[in-house]
Amino acid sequence: SLAAQAAVALGTAIQYEDQLRRSELLKRELEIISKLYVASQRLGPDVPLEDGLAGIAASIRETTPFQTVLVSMIDPNNPTMLRRVAYAGLPSETWSKLSVQLQPWQGLEALLQPEFKTGGVYFIPFDRRPVMPQDIHLLTVLENGERRDMDTWNPQDILLAPLFDSHNQPLGLISI
Repeated sequence: SLAAQAAVALGTAIQYEDQLRRSELLKRELEIISKLYVASQRLGPDVPLEDGLAGIAASIRETTPFQTVLVSMIDPNNPTMLRRVAYAGLPSETWSKLSVQLQPWQGLEALLQPEFKTGGVYFIPFDRRPVMPQDIHLLTVLENGERRDMDTWNPQDILLAPLFDSHNQPLGLISI
């Protein structure tokens, strides 16, 4: 019957669209993996750590919608403090100011609450952000004339990816 043929044609069209969508998603995932693999190749015993971390920050910026990335490491001279060591997406004068400011790990650790944890990262929406410790310096980056939809990233949202060693001791932090 005509209705059965139309149903089959509609089902085939829906499957085709779904296959196209999955193909595009797979293509994007492969591009991301490829870029992250290239970034990982920048790391090695002969590459200075800060150069490798700058490459990772640049790869995060290239492969995600996030345009500003900061990488901080525990300061070897003061293991209670984080020192910013790499960045992507900031003007050099802003980086110059940020790179000299140390931040206490304990203050940042206070933000790593279980209700914000998703996998190995912590997403803290601006409207649910806890009271910020006074010794924590946040940077909000806004593009000129930036407009937002209700369900998009708010520049005041926080995304933190803490880095730990095999004994669960902090090594550093990637903040977006």
